[in-house]
Amino acid sequence: MRAAKFLLVLMIALRAVAGADDFERANALFDEGKFTEAKQIYEQMVAEGNWSANLFYNLGNADFRLGAPGVAALNYERALALAPTHPEASMNLKLLRDQTGARVWTPIWWHRLFPRSALRFYGVIAVVSFWVVVFCAVLISGRRRRSGFATAAILCLAALIGTHAAAGAWVWSPENSIAIVTARETQARRAPAERASRGEVLPAGSRVRIKSERGEWVYCALPGGDLGWLPSHAIERVRLPSA
Repeated sequence: MRAAKFLLVLMIALRAVAGADDFERANALFDEGKFTEAKQIYEQMVAEGNWSANLFYNLGNADFRLGAPGVAALNYERALALAPTHPEASMNLKLLRDQTGARVWTPIWWHRLFPRSALRFYGVIAVVSFWVVVFCAVLISGRRRRSGFATAAILCLAALIGTHAAAGAWVWSPENSIAIVTARETQARRAPAERASRGEVLPAGSRVRIKSERGEWVYCALPGGDLGWLPSHAIERVRLPSA
């Protein structure tokens, strides 16, 4: 068992070293202006599951240099999904959308109450707060007078924190269904057919929210507040299939 564990740790370490070498090699190719070669290595790393915010950020830069702004926006979004405060990815995404005229939702006021940067912690905080509330409730029911007031105060505080975290997780839960328009431009349809009446025109980098899928068509909530069908080849989810 010890030998097996040692080999497992060794394999993981060697894979990490190899991934770092590939990343540096791709970066060197990018600096030399060999964007296609750099993109191939970045994509291979993504396929192998060696994900990081910097990897998707660099891949987005390569896509942009190769004239694929929609795919670049997708990878900047993936970088921000892993590191919501990544300044370069956020800045490049904004600049790209300004250039393409991409459409996104107007920020909702209550999003300010629940920072996206804390998204990955909301679930953990809610669960921990729940068990603190349960523990404090058990203590209070045991009528321990000495700790009654302090326990009640902790219970109330934990309940408030847990409620806030649960609300934050609920507010940002639709993020799992976010997709980016990767085509140069796509036309929303009122029905899943090319001959259907037209809806919004969405430039590269626009954000939509997937609601359902039917064959080669995807039913989405659109940035303008309407609903429409988009061809599946024109958009891609931010959340990777194996995430």
